[in-house]
Amino acid sequence: MSKGTILRIVDVQVYSVAVPRIYRTFVAPAGGHAVEGKEASRYLLFELIGDNGTSGLGEISDIEESWNPPTPSELRELLAATLYGQDVANRNAVWDVFCESIPADTHLELRRLMTASVEMALLDLAGKQYGMPLYELLGGRCREALLVSWVIYIRGTEDMEREVQEKVNEGFTAFKMKVGEDFDLDCERVRLFRRIAPDPYLKADASGEWEEDEAIEKICRLAELGVDAVETPVRAVARSVAKEKTHQVNDAPHEAAKSLARIRDAVPIQIIEHVSDFDEAFALALTRHRAVDVFNVVPCQAGSIRKAQRLIHLAEAAGIQALLGSTVELGVGTAAALHLGLASKGVTVASDLIGPGLMSDDVTSPRFEFESGHLRAPDAPGLGVSLDPEKLERYGIETSG
Repeated sequence: MSKGTILRIVDVQVYSVAVPRIYRTFVAPAGGHAVEGKEASRYLLFELIGDNGTSGLGEISDIEESWNPPTPSELRELLAATLYGQDVANRNAVWDVFCESIPADTHLELRRLMTASVEMALLDLAGKQYGMPLYELLGGRCREALLVSWVIYIRGTEDMEREVQEKVNEGFTAFKMKVGEDFDLDCERVRLFRRIAPDPYLKADASGEWEEDEAIEKICRLAELGVDAVETPVRAVARSVAKEKTHQVNDAPHEAAKSLARIRDAVPIQIIEHVSDFDEAFALALTRHRAVDVFNVVPCQAGSIRKAQRLIHLAEAAGIQALLGSTVELGVGTAAALHLGLASKGVTVASDLIGPGLMSDDVTSPRFEFESGHLRAPDAPGLGVSLDPEKLERYGIETSG
């Protein structure tokens, strides 16, 4: 399609699916997840259909029922009200209108996931209109593949031993281990990991389970055992805060940043912190106080690739490394994040895009596969993936009318 051709959105189709994980996953309680863990994830997927039959795909990832998410029909109605008849060439203005149309009582995280999903669908359509992969629209590819860290959830040592050995054999050279529930067990698991994998990079994710002094003591101990970095160490910025009480950080970003800075000054390894969920003032405070070594940027939790790019550029300008975090996406969400990673020079730490391995199946074609711990994006226009009708039916819960 030529660049001057108008492409208007004329229809929307929405799907709700639930896809099992390869095992029930657990994180520390401060992470805001149910104690019983998670064995499956629910997603809302949709197609924005252009007047030439082209479709742009969006994904709302890993939905919690406590958010009171919309039904497929409700989401279709909301999308149709703001997107029907709109020209994809005006996608930024169209996206702004959609963001303003989201009901005021929508859960904070759900709102961000919704805005991110519409942006990725509009970008997918634009890439197809211009005949180029999404990474070209984001500035051009600066690497061939993105390094991924396999995430080890909280589980028994026997299960963990098999998992780590399997992933080492598959060529993974970077790992993230969920910790924070039982520190003695955490230490045992780190020791076991290092017996199996003495060389790979290892970051420990505490999900915000510790108070400041406790975090310093435990991080120093983990460093002695061979951990290279710790993510989200302190309760002030716990994942539960990011999901439910962002105002606690947004109203006092320098206080949270100073707490992390005190931890960073007192420990011998890197500190990683999520920045996507909060106002950008928090990221600026982290740079001002030299509070962290690495930004964890989750594109869908940022609410848009646009904001995620700003955060990565901010980190790069401040001499801070960055990685791409994950909510455990299916193929559509993984593709969007992957294209961003391929186009972002500042993403220099192994990212957490493990959806293709943690989910037992996917509803997109082609399905992403790890190559020695790396992911490659399709070279097809847009996101480069399409929905698989058979898989949508297999895992489907409900479809919009």
